Amino acid sequence: MEKIDQPLRKSFLPLSLYSEDLKALEDTLREVGAKVGINTTDHRFDSVAELKSECPVQKFHQLEVKAPDPYVSLELLSFSATLYVGSSKTVSAAVFYKLDTILTNARRRPYFLYSYPFLWLSVLFPWLLGRFVRSEISIPLMLLILFWTIWGHFVRGSRHSTITLKSRAESRGFFSRNKDVLITNLISAVVGMILGIVGTLVVSHLLGQQPNKRMQLPAGVDSGNKSNEGK
Repeated sequence: MEKIDQPLRKSFLPLSLYSEDLKALEDTLREVGAKVGINTTDHRFDSVAELKSECPVQKFHQLEVKAPDPYVSLELLSFSATLYVGSSKTVSAAVFYKLDTILTNARRRPYFLYSYPFLWLSVLFPWLLGRFVRSEISIPLMLLILFWTIWGHFVRGSRHSTITLKSRAESRGFFSRNKDVLITNLISAVVGMILGIVGTLVVSHLLGQQPNKRMQLPAGVDSGNKSNEGK
């Protein structure tokens, strides 16, 4: 019995790659002696250094990295990002997992908010807010959720792969460097507030449905008390 050699493939959530990420991808392939080819829409390059020095644009959304042996194909497109390695043997698998790690670390953050399950479920949030949250609170939250839903679909459809031929330090100001943290904290605060409000309203609704169990004393007891008070 012989195990069939299967290719390895993985698709990624939206990516934002900088020059150091591209160099790490190239170094991983060259470590195993692979000849690297880098293609943009209109040009072909033999190295990341040549890409940085010769490419007419510094930021774009389509790039292909290929190596023949071991066979590796990385397609970074405006609507998808896919890594394909033609074998699951030791060397190819090691290359695949190293490339996978580099690409996973380059995902836009907060990455789970760009997933289609979240974007699809987000259409339910306005309905939930309308049912359980007062309008003066629900309307701003609805607008925030609507903005993120539109932005998420826009990124998934036309900015899925963003390649910048500068380092992160060169291309980012204060907000850009801290954008992921700020957005994550904002979204976490909003989600926590929504859950707190919904939880409070649900508990209040359930308590409001309980029957009034005020204790009613027998008539004789009341009259007896009144008689005692009269004495």
